[in-house]
Amino acid sequence: MKNKFTPFYTKTAAYLLGTALWLLSAMSLWAQTVYVTPTGAGQQTGADWPNALPGSQLQATLAAATEGTEFRLAGGIYKPSQTGDRGVSFYIPSAVKVLGGYLGSGANPDQRIDFANTNQPSSTILSGDIDNDNIVDAENTNNVVLFANVNDQTRLDGVVITGGYASGNVAFPGLFATSTGGAGIYNYAYMKASSPTIANCTLTDNYTTGNGGALFVDVRFSQSPIQLINTDFLNNRAAQGGAIYYNATFGQVVQTYLTYCRFVNNTAQSGGAVYLYAEGDQQRYRAESKVQYINCVFQQNTATSQGGALYTIAKGTPSFSATSELINCTLSGNVASQGGAIFSGASPYNVNYITVSSIVSLKNCILWNNGGANAIVNQPYTKIPGSTSDGLAIARSDYGLLETGVTQITDAQNTNNRFSTVSPFSNAQSLELSACSPAINAGLTSLYTDAQGPSTDIANKPRLVGSTIDIGAYEFQGTPAAALAITQQPASQSSVVVGATVETTVGLNTPADSYAWYKDGSLVSGQTSATLRLTNVQIAQAGSYLLVATSACNSVTSTAFSLSVTQPLPPAQRLAQLWLINADNNQPIQLLTPGLTIDLSKLPSRRINIQARTEPSTVGSVVFQLSGQQTRQQVETLIPYALFGDDNKGNYLPWTPAAGNYRLTATPYSSGGGTGTAGTPLTVTFTVIDPVNPQRLAQLLLINADTDQPIQQLTNGQQLDLSKLPTKHLAIQALTDPVTVGSVVFALSGQQSHQQTETLAPYALFGDDQGGHYYSWTPPLGSYTLTATPYSGMGGTGSVGTALSVSFTVIESATPAPQRLAQFLLINADTDQPIQQLTNGQQLDLAKLPTRRLAIQALTDPVIVGSVVFALSGQQGRQQTESIAPYALFGDDQGNFLGWTPSLGSYVLTATPYSSVGGTGVVGMPLTVSFTVINSAAARLAAGGAESIVTDGWLVRVLGNPVVGSEVLVEVSGAQDQPVQYTLTTTAGTILDSRQVFPTHPVDRQTLHTGTTAAGVLLLQVSTPTRRQVVKVLKSY
Repeated sequence: MKNKFTPFYTKTAAYLLGTALWLLSAMSLWAQTVYVTPTGAGQQTGADWPNALPGSQLQATLAAATEGTEFRLAGGIYKPSQTGDRGVSFYIPSAVKVLGGYLGSGANPDQRIDFANTNQPSSTILSGDIDNDNIVDAENTNNVVLFANVNDQTRLDGVVITGGYASGNVAFPGLFATSTGGAGIYNYAYMKASSPTIANCTLTDNYTTGNGGALFVDVRFSQSPIQLINTDFLNNRAAQGGAIYYNATFGQVVQTYLTYCRFVNNTAQSGGAVYLYAEGDQQRYRAESKVQYINCVFQQNTATSQGGALYTIAKGTPSFSATSELINCTLSGNVASQGGAIFSGASPYNVNYITVSSIVSLKNCILWNNGGANAIVNQPYTKIPGSTSDGLAIARSDYGLLETGVTQITDAQNTNNRFSTVSPFSNAQSLELSACSPAINAGLTSLYTDAQGPSTDIANKPRLVGSTIDIGAYEFQGTPAAALAITQQPASQSSVVVGATVETTVGLNTPADSYAWYKDGSLVSGQTSATLRLTNVQIAQAGSYLLVATSACNSVTSTAFSLSVTQPLPPAQRLAQLWLINADNNQPIQLLTPGLTIDLSKLPSRRINIQARTEPSTVGSVVFQLSGQQTRQQVETLIPYALFGDDNKGNYLPWTPAAGNYRLTATPYSSGGGTGTAGTPLTVTFTVIDPVNPQRLAQLLLINADTDQPIQQLTNGQQLDLSKLPTKHLAIQALTDPVTVGSVVFALSGQQSHQQTETLAPYALFGDDQGGHYYSWTPPLGSYTLTATPYSGMGGTGSVGTALSVSFTVIESATPAPQRLAQFLLINADTDQPIQQLTNGQQLDLAKLPTRRLAIQALTDPVIVGSVVFALSGQQGRQQTESIAPYALFGDDQGNFLGWTPSLGSYVLTATPYSSVGGTGVVGMPLTVSFTVINSAAARLAAGGAESIVTDGWLVRVLGNPVVGSEVLVEVSGAQDQPVQYTLTTTAGTILDSRQVFPTHPVDRQTLHTGTTAAGVLLLQVSTPTRRQVVKVLKSY
């Protein structure tokens, strides 16, 4: 049997023949053997080879042959017409055999090609090139070979059929309603079966404008089992069914069996290789159809629309199925827009009670490189509403090797399939299996034997090698190679010192062909086995190692082996002493010994740290572990080694311990970051006490925040009348005994609530700028309770002193003079100077104003009121409450108006004065104006966008708020050549970072540190001798 056929030439000079003859042999053909050569011999009777019939008489003699006649054709070219008549075909009558491939001359004229073992096509060619131009065109024979209602004793064997060009229906007497197609072979089975056997043939380079470029099986109102054996279909073209078209219209039982067939490079719109059309009507003509392929190949066939290799469609009124069954077949490299390999569809004509099925069943088959998810497409049937009929398009695969992505495998039989991303073939030009193919011994033998598959594969080699059949058309004949697999990964890591020997091994299931070790992605020279062995290891050899082992089948990569290399151990290291340090002056207080009691009240400072001293004095690192009343872990790599660290300038970071019991262990290590070899640790236990605090809260003072001077003492039950105080900008200061304590915690409740922790004097409810200037507070009218508590430690820690609580009420007894909103002024925000009065109905032309950065100021009567509330509506909307003059719609920065560029359109502005701050108290007389903004120069600035508020001069910004980590980046503008104080605190008043700088540039940028503070709200205070501002900072983690 021959292997894959590629390539086959379309025309040769040997096609040229003499003038065609239309002569019938004088012989009477009664069940005899007729010998034929292209030119004939002797008496040309065909009785034997010496008297061979000439090829010019073959068509007529063949057409007149009777049952049992056998034609033996010598090598050469034979054409059905010698006169250019396209309608003439080689008609093969029933029970007649046509056998090609004979030598036809010499000592052994009956010697015939061994079709089972040769790679070449037959030497006998039946050609449709009757115009002798070596071109497949409309001047060629319509159908090269014709069968019509023949029995199963009819055979065409060992010929090449080429050059057919079917552009019209079959022209043969007595045939009814033929179709256009079958340029190579047309098998006519209308009303009566036609069951020829076609074996050892090659159908190549045939073309039809209709269906079935090589073969048209026309089964209508009959049954027609035909067989194709060891036959190749190459480079054929058609509209449907590039190689074969099965027309099973109203057939009874249509069966076709194909064994050892190859379909290569055929092309059609649908069904690049094969198109099966089944249409049933009533029970007698159900069109039950089955095409069975065993040991067949479908390779590089193309459909521009659907079904690159196979297209199966079933339609009709009864319930029936059209089935394509593929057993041990290989489908590779087929292409289509839908269904690179397979497309199927089914639709019933009746709306009720029937099921029409189109089934493609793959058994022990390879599906590779046909388009992944597009390789198989089952067209769904859309039911008519209310219908009980159904159309089922089904693709099944059992024990298949499928390309990754194939999904449209349906039915319960789709079991034991394998999916692969690696080609199963020996090379790109062959479909034979590689020694590593996952298809080897992976099929189910019974699927093949139950179908009575032959004993050899498509290459005429034993079909079963070993106990289990392979998947695909080719059986692997050698010894399969095992794919490499890792049975044991290398050690995950190893830490050694310089000079050591390192060894680690990767376990494999079988020896590899090559081994390559890589360090950090670079090949390590000299390492050519599964074992990595490094001697006299140096620091530079530290890194991540992995093995890549390769065999003929595959390569495998191990997990990483991490190697750490350190210098040899230094002399023995130990933690010698622990010292208590004064964090205010960085001086030792005393040695920390086991069992020590530390009395915070007797220390020179409550701001302490603990230093570790080692032998030798410098080690790789020290790891601290504190447990007990408070816990902490600290790794120190640089001296001094301190439990709470330092600022890398020798200044210890402070810690005020809570009273309680503690255990501290400090361990030296030979390398940085707590790595390397651990030295001798030191552990001490100690107790911290803090005797009862004699501190007390002496009194509370009401402060004028405008002058920073006391107004009066704040006592319990007091009533504060805002109308009788010198200012409404107030502060409350706590006086302690002694004058300085660790900290004071304020808790205000009632009409307004506030929590404040003050660590530095003066201790004020709303704090100060650390320059003695109190932050002001205008209390809303109502009742309050204020408690202030002194603590011995900073930030509300340490022992608690005696607190002071007072309750007081805020009123405003005097009725304010009548207030009214007098007028609006349009302000130039660049110069802070008035442009004009803003009146009702006014039109503002941006093109005619001195600037587009505007502000609107409200003037009141009297000049100072409690507050003014603005309400802007129209093209843009805004609400603004102003408690301090000047009262501006977009606010100001201490007299510098914030700019606004209004969008073009109409606006309504209302401003209302109130007797108290924040839009509270008695309502005065409001003022409302309507105005329009235009731009006569048609300059559209910030159209449809949001206005931009710009400040002049002083500006404080936190870059990246909320902040992440322990750093706050602050940018201050307008503070050049004057001292700037930065203070970052918690809301409880604990100072996290504080510094004073003298910027020499217009913009000063500072990085403040939050330390170990948890996530939450922090307060940033920035002040100069003339300005101050507080900004909330959100710390995310």
